[in-house]
Amino acid sequence: MKKLLAMFLALAMVLSLAACGEPVTTTEAPKTTEAPTTEAPTTAPETTEAPTTAEPTTTAAPEPVVIASIQVMNPLLEGLEEVKDPNATRYNAYWLTGYAMKDIVEKNFWFDVADDAVLSAVSYVDMYAAEFGDLATMKEQGLCLNVPEGLQKNYHEGLMFGTGIKKDNTPYNLGWLVVGPEAIVLVNEDGYAATDLFEDLKMAEADSYDFVCADGYAEEIAKEDLADVEIFFNEGRTDATSIAYPDYTLQNILYVVPHGVEKDKTADVEVAEGTVYKITVANTAVTELEENFVGPFGGTVQTGFRVSDILKAAELENAKVDVQAVSLGDSATTTIPFDQFVERFIVPVDSKDRGAYTVGTNQEYGAVTINCGCYVLGENILLYVPESYTNEAGLPLADVLAKVGITECTAVNVICADGYSETIEAADLEGVCIFHNDGRIDTNSVAYPDYTLQDAVKIEVVK
Repeated sequence: MKKLLAMFLALAMVLSLAACGEPVTTTEAPKTTEAPTTEAPTTAPETTEAPTTAEPTTTAAPEPVVIASIQVMNPLLEGLEEVKDPNATRYNAYWLTGYAMKDIVEKNFWFDVADDAVLSAVSYVDMYAAEFGDLATMKEQGLCLNVPEGLQKNYHEGLMFGTGIKKDNTPYNLGWLVVGPEAIVLVNEDGYAATDLFEDLKMAEADSYDFVCADGYAEEIAKEDLADVEIFFNEGRTDATSIAYPDYTLQNILYVVPHGVEKDKTADVEVAEGTVYKITVANTAVTELEENFVGPFGGTVQTGFRVSDILKAAELENAKVDVQAVSLGDSATTTIPFDQFVERFIVPVDSKDRGAYTVGTNQEYGAVTINCGCYVLGENILLYVPESYTNEAGLPLADVLAKVGITECTAVNVICADGYSETIEAADLEGVCIFHNDGRIDTNSVAYPDYTLQDAVKIEVVK
């Protein structure tokens, strides 16, 4: 029985093992060893980028650059004050500096001469006498003794100048000015013999005459001794012969009067009409005066506009560069310093249909450019278009550019008063003109050939 029980137990164990599967064998895992490591270098190795194929680069076309700006002057003149001033706007006048005749008269005349007394200017060569108005006119003029070279030939001794003097009426070789009983003598290089001078002036008869110097020294010279007396230049002075001291001269002779005639007693003198009672030597008299009278000699009065007003309208009053005045006719050019230019006037057209030009007291005689259409102030240009240029025969823009020295450009921008503009390529400029048209300044249009660009105010030159 015990054997049978043992057999059943053994069988049960076998069946149990079969149900659990094969027996599992376990092995202790071997100890693990850390893999060896290498420290990364402190500087990363250089990397080489994979080659790439770059896209082709393109260069942008340069932006157009405005190299000059031409402002049309004609519309700028609208609303500006017109000036016609005989003391400023004379065409081709000599502007002289001298002594105010008013000062000479007030300081040297003794007799009470009426303002309407006739003034005569006399040549000492041929005795030609010209009437220069009256004393009132005389006192508004100037006396020039330092005559500029251009007038030396005919007016070496000096001349009267001012708005009341006509150049063509002025005697050559001016010897003296006579008004009433007063005479002003201009001494020439040859001097005067006293007897000849007295005769020509119709000096009042007297037994003797007082020759008075600037310092007040006086010498009475008898009538019979006058033949030995001269008035002449001497070492920068104007002297007279001394009878009392033959080895000396009467230095800086100032005036001559009949002996007994005194400044405070002229009312007692019975003045004969056409007779001189006092001779004032101009060359000495002016030494105590300032040479500050400026006025014209010759020239014709014209109507113009102040350059300062024009520059302000064009916003160029601060340009301050020398100005090139260029003729539209023969391209003659005159350089005008800016400080002189701004003080002048521009005459657009004168009484003889001469084109634009400048006038002014600081402009030398002959230094005028006629038909001056262009005034160049650096890159800024003022263009005056004469009325002779019409839509039938305009002023070519290409000619304007050439005259002001612009030889290369790519295009021009014509800008109108209303803001409309048109760009005209340089290759298309042939036949494009600027001109007067129905009271406007227009240019031809290339984009619209049947029309014009009306009221052109500015032309920008592009390069």
